[in-house]
Amino acid sequence: MFKGGFVNKSHSRTRYAAMNMATNVVGYFFNTLLGFVCRIVFVHYLTVDYLGVNGLFTSIIAMLSLTELGIGSVITYSLYEPLARGDRKRIAVLMTFYAGIYKVIGLIVAGMGLALIPFLNKIISEPPDIKEDLALIYLFFLFNSVFSYFFSHKISLLRAAQKDYIVVGASYLITTLQSLFQIAVLIVTKNYLYYLYIQTFGTICYFFWLSLVVKKHYGFIPVDPVDTLDKAEKKKLFKDVWALSVAKLSGVLVNSTDSLIISNLINVAAVGLLSNYLLLANTLNSLISKLLISLKAGIGNFNAVEKKENTQRLFFHIHFLLFAFYGCGTVGILIVANDLIKLLFGEEYLIPANVVAVLALNFYMVGMQNVVGTFKESLGLFKYGRYVLLLTAFINLFLSFLLGKKLGLFGILLATAIARFLTNWWYFPIIVFKRGFNGNPIKYYLTYALQGVFLLCAAGLSALACGHVSLSPLLNVFTKSVICVSIFYISLFLVFHRRAEFVYFGHKARHGFLKMTQSTNAENEK
Repeated sequence: MFKGGFVNKSHSRTRYAAMNMATNVVGYFFNTLLGFVCRIVFVHYLTVDYLGVNGLFTSIIAMLSLTELGIGSVITYSLYEPLARGDRKRIAVLMTFYAGIYKVIGLIVAGMGLALIPFLNKIISEPPDIKEDLALIYLFFLFNSVFSYFFSHKISLLRAAQKDYIVVGASYLITTLQSLFQIAVLIVTKNYLYYLYIQTFGTICYFFWLSLVVKKHYGFIPVDPVDTLDKAEKKKLFKDVWALSVAKLSGVLVNSTDSLIISNLINVAAVGLLSNYLLLANTLNSLISKLLISLKAGIGNFNAVEKKENTQRLFFHIHFLLFAFYGCGTVGILIVANDLIKLLFGEEYLIPANVVAVLALNFYMVGMQNVVGTFKESLGLFKYGRYVLLLTAFINLFLSFLLGKKLGLFGILLATAIARFLTNWWYFPIIVFKRGFNGNPIKYYLTYALQGVFLLCAAGLSALACGHVSLSPLLNVFTKSVICVSIFYISLFLVFHRRAEFVYFGHKARHGFLKMTQSTNAENEK
């Protein structure tokens, strides 16, 4: 689509989606494997309290990031049209405006973060078993977050231009080198501060690299005369930002407060135990999300030019594709997670099966909600449903303390699932279908229910089949994984092979294979 940063008609949404997807998936597999190796080394050479502190400070920084106010999504949405038209002046105006906003946000985050330092010891109920100063460790996390705000607008530009493969490729290369050095340092020194030094250096290298890429492709941004946005445009942008800020705040309160509550009601070690399972769930979620991220800019472009019924059809196609991945991942977490944690970290890092079950439930709910959220943003429906998300956050906080005191870790995670189910799970599809598609969400709810019943049956069959597997830890993980994947996808074919979404992807797969075969034959003839 883009030549020198602009639209190139010889490229297609499909081609850019394929490039983004390939970079995301291939790089992610390798990076994830290395990440697990790094975590194993981390657990082996440091105590579980280090894991807990790492998870706790990550959550605190995520809470501070609510100051970003969702502006990244507004940037991406506002850049679709000028990028498609090759409007240099408009791009320059928007990017200059956003750069100024991000600098202010970075300074606010820095101020809020520094103000929290005196209260760190009050957040943690019991002093962790670590030798380093808590405030110093926290400052490393804060610096990495604040530093990113001075470059975030450039990443949004590349993503809006469907060049996510550049962003992701740079991230994977830097992270790979960073992980290798961190592994070596932990083995040689067993020093957590050196581990953080390397992480900070990697952050700096990543953002400077992307700055050079943006300068190469969009060098006109600081060069061309730049006007300012008029009052009406600023007002509209700030309205969109405000709408997303409420959603951002709610998301942080729902997703990032669990670690703080667990640290306060139980202890920081429990945060560390849960963090290994969250690493597994987040790894699967991130891998599948790469698919949706790769398609996001193309979806925005598609929504801008296609009819409503075609956009709705695309929604169901992507929804089914995500179910095929998130459903299998959910079964895998339920059946294999404890075996995998035992293999990688040891039996002392296991958590109860009921906690794993509710963790899998949250994984599935969040994952399947991704497609709804993506279309909601791509359709520009920022302002709708923002206060529903606040309700989600308040219900989650109330239930987390209530159920956490009675049921412990299980109750805190269950509260999150209940809060989502009572609010945004059912309400956001109404917004997307009525406001975005001019349609009725009934088909969505029926499809979700059918898929839910299928998932329960697949999980039950997998549990029965794996119940008699008792081998070595490595063979347990391998055998149970093969059983779960086989049962899920064979059942998926038997139940859904006649549905339009399955037929659509079957046709796409056959067409791609034939095209590849024809290209190979043509090369051989030459």
